[in-house]
Amino acid sequence: MGMPQLVVTAVLVEGRSKSEVAREYGVSRRWVITLVQRYLADGDPGLAPRSRRPLSSPRRTATDLEDEIVSIRKELDRDGHEAGAATIAFHLEQRHGETPARVHDLADPVRPRIRHPTTA
Repeated sequence: MGMPQLVVTAVLVEGRSKSEVAREYGVSRRWVITLVQRYLADGDPGLAPRSRRPLSSPRRTATDLEDEIVSIRKELDRDGHEAGAATIAFHLEQRHGETPARVHDLADPVRPRIRHPTTA
């Protein structure tokens, strides 16, 4: 029996308060309330772990733009040219008349160079 089942059993079967159960099991009272509500609504399946992944990504680059970027990068690599974000942005600007705003966000961050102390 996992922690969620123990918490729900303590509240519903043993009749203990949610605050008392939360203190004993080292979880928040809000989490105890959530587990009890899920159990009452869905039974045992309601206590299974749920994904925390967001349902949408509003800043995600559009699929057609991603495909075009990959196409340009492969073309530049094939021809032996530099294929960084700035070059791809330039080519997108040539094709569309402007650079999509998200392209500039795709650039790799510049990593600072770490200088090692010289030994004397």
